[in-house]
Amino acid sequence: MGLAKATANLDRPKDALAIYQTINTPDSQLAQADLLAETDPKQALAQYLASPYPVAWWNATRILEAQKRLTETLPLYLRLAQTDTAFADDAAYRLYVLGKRTGDRQAESQGKALLNGLGPNWLAIRANDGKLSLPEAPPIDAAAERILARVDALESIGREDLAHLELVLASRARRAPEVDLAAAEGLSARGYVLDAQAIARGTSEITSAHRSSSGA
Repeated sequence: MGLAKATANLDRPKDALAIYQTINTPDSQLAQADLLAETDPKQALAQYLASPYPVAWWNATRILEAQKRLTETLPLYLRLAQTDTAFADDAAYRLYVLGKRTGDRQAESQGKALLNGLGPNWLAIRANDGKLSLPEAPPIDAAAERILARVDALESIGREDLAHLELVLASRARRAPEVDLAAAEGLSARGYVLDAQAIARGTSEITSAHRSSSGA
């Protein structure tokens, strides 16, 4: 692969292509398609379409669009928009635009839905005529209100010790942002600053771990 790339960089595309053809791997086939894109777009397109790599499908759409074969790009853009790659948002937008241009209402609808599913983004705003489409927020956990009500009841009968314990154990029994916040604020307001800090620290660690695992 290195020799073929170096040969191509020396402006010897035919020699580079011959080397790539001796290597039967997805990477070599992608490299061949890149070399053929200008001189033999038909062969390049075939190899791009057969590739397992999203970048190859993206390059295939470029050839198809240049040849005005817009309807053939739609399934490719749909496929790309459903990947977890940097091409997803652009592909969803192209699916929406070209679906609209070609009169394919299903493709247009799919493109817009996929864009909105990616969260707030500039392309989704364009597809929605400047309007931002946000997912509906989940209802606030009512457990926090119930916990504070129990704390108030315990304090009303002179059991501040049990009220304190209720707040300390609340977030351990039900790990939710609303519960953690209510428990921490309740403890802090009653002078139990260290206990409140412990809850905040625990919440922060869980959030960081969740983000790390999502990124992986």
